[in-house]
Amino acid sequence: LYVQAGAFVRYPNAVQLRIRLARVAPAQVTEARVGNQKYFRVRLGPFQNLGDADQALAKVAASGYPRAQLIVD
Repeated sequence: LYVQAGAFVRYPNAVQLRIRLARVAPAQVTEARVGNQKYFRVRLGPFQNLGDADQALAKVAASGYPRAQLIVD
């Protein structure tokens, strides 16, 4: 269970967000392909339960990223 805060075409943008959100929870940048486009996803977690994930999601949204979402992966 993860919180995905954003996905970027440019790696440096993803790293900036990872650094900014690292105070909320452990964050990492992972690579994903959608069609021919490469994206760099910023995810926090993994979380052991929905309560912890929801708390992190609320903190991420309050930090200016209201489109963050929970991801089961």
